[in-house]
Amino acid sequence: MYTRKSGFTVIELIVAIAIIGILTALAFVSYADITNRVVVASLKHNLSNNDTKLKAYSSNYGSYPTTLGSNNCPSAPIIDNSYCLQSSSSQTITSYVANANSYVLKMQSNNIEYQVTPTTQPSVVEGSFALILNDNVSDDFGNKIIQASDGGLVLAGTVDYANSTVCQTGGCNGTGIALIAKFTGRGNLTWARGWDNAMGSPQTGISQEDEANDVKQLSDGSYIMTGSTHKSGVSNYDATLVKINSNGSHLWSTIWGGTAQDYGSSVISTSDGGFLVAGTTWSYQVGVSDAFIAKFDASGSLSWSKTVGTGGTDIGVSAVAVSDGYLLAGQASQTPFVAKLNFSGVLQWVASTQLYSGASNGQMSLISTTDGGFALTGTTTNFGTGGDAYIVKFTSGGTVSWTTTWGGTGLDQGNSIIQTIDGGYLIAGNTNSYGGGGNDAFIAKFNATGNLSWSRTWGGTSSDYGNSVFETIDAGYALAGYTYNYDSKFQALVARYDSNGSINNCSAILCRTINASSSSQPTIFNSGTTLTSTSPSADSSTVASPRYLTLNPTITIIAQ
Repeated sequence: MYTRKSGFTVIELIVAIAIIGILTALAFVSYADITNRVVVASLKHNLSNNDTKLKAYSSNYGSYPTTLGSNNCPSAPIIDNSYCLQSSSSQTITSYVANANSYVLKMQSNNIEYQVTPTTQPSVVEGSFALILNDNVSDDFGNKIIQASDGGLVLAGTVDYANSTVCQTGGCNGTGIALIAKFTGRGNLTWARGWDNAMGSPQTGISQEDEANDVKQLSDGSYIMTGSTHKSGVSNYDATLVKINSNGSHLWSTIWGGTAQDYGSSVISTSDGGFLVAGTTWSYQVGVSDAFIAKFDASGSLSWSKTVGTGGTDIGVSAVAVSDGYLLAGQASQTPFVAKLNFSGVLQWVASTQLYSGASNGQMSLISTTDGGFALTGTTTNFGTGGDAYIVKFTSGGTVSWTTTWGGTGLDQGNSIIQTIDGGYLIAGNTNSYGGGGNDAFIAKFNATGNLSWSRTWGGTSSDYGNSVFETIDAGYALAGYTYNYDSKFQALVARYDSNGSINNCSAILCRTINASSSSQPTIFNSGTTLTSTSPSADSSTVASPRYLTLNPTITIIAQ
């Protein structure tokens, strides 16, 4: 009989050490996971408590604290130490950005950062990133970006799928498909959909594109979009209105237009539950083309249409809803204008300027502001040396409050504007004056009176463009556009910045801080332009069976 000696053999000792190591690692992982869960629970708890204090302060004084002083106590508009926010040596308040009506509070512990706003529960702060969307065939463009209610990002644009598998198997009309894509807050693609030739069966040899130019999310989580689609076998476009649910499934589509070209540029939801589309029409024009607005009910049926123009080449670019009607921004023979219309579409007044727009793409952006007024960005060749982006701030009645320009020696275009939570403004566009070469996308932050705070560019030695910007719930910014710096074709660009305009791990070549020129200008808007409004008998019909496709573009993270 074999008698075992006391102690371990060498092999047994090695196995025992390995087992102990594995158990120790598992214990460490479990402990770390438990620790993180405790940290997150504590952060959420303290953020909720601080949210309660901020809302109590607002209830008492009619405003959230706009600044915090020592011990995180409200120091404006009213000093009150009974509403001090809770923090500790292990939990710090990393950011508090607020105005009278809203705030974003961030707290951090163990490198875990959470935030809370008046309308959201405590949630993790998403990181910054830059990505490109590629259909692997031809040019792709990002036209509009918004943040969804779940913290993700939604992109509207165009992709060229004409020679790709999705078109070879199902057939596509023309060279381009309108795109709507949903990302997580970290830049991961959730789903992508497209529409192509909503008017009939696939055709070949038609070099026309469908476009998604604007998207908004509705209170039920669904999305409403506008753009253009071409009729089957006919060389013209119609403006389109498309509604999808929160998962990207098609609900209904409506087209608007006549026998020529018609494009939808901007869509808003209206107080009666319907929708308003603004754009440009060559079908119902007084002159060469006119701006138009078309009002639809909640199911997409046309209620009425109005055109606005001078008898020349006029375009409609951007629309917003105000308390007593709608504002429409556009260009009348390359002269920027803002027109006020009532809820029935009757023209009330026009604010215009004698400056030449200089923008080859005709892009402008109009927003309503928290003081009841509105603000406009675009491009001017009247100021600066090569053409500058501008901001014009208006009162509710169309009187100019202030103006400012941004740019250098080249052509600099303002394409999108937002009002930020701190009461300031941020514009996005493209610049030929600064950056890495060619055109670069840019964002520029201004304070509430139009003074420049900082500027950033994104781009390489080739061409990059910024079309749309949106402020995220953590007081950062999301940019959409397109870039020619990869793969010898344009690709849709999505960049998510932090509140300081930075992107993590972005190379110095792509992400630059620049010393751009900005200056206040004299009042340049007046009521010198006369616009004529008509009520066309436009063709509008619900599309029974649109070509609505599931897309699978390639997503490449450039920086994160």
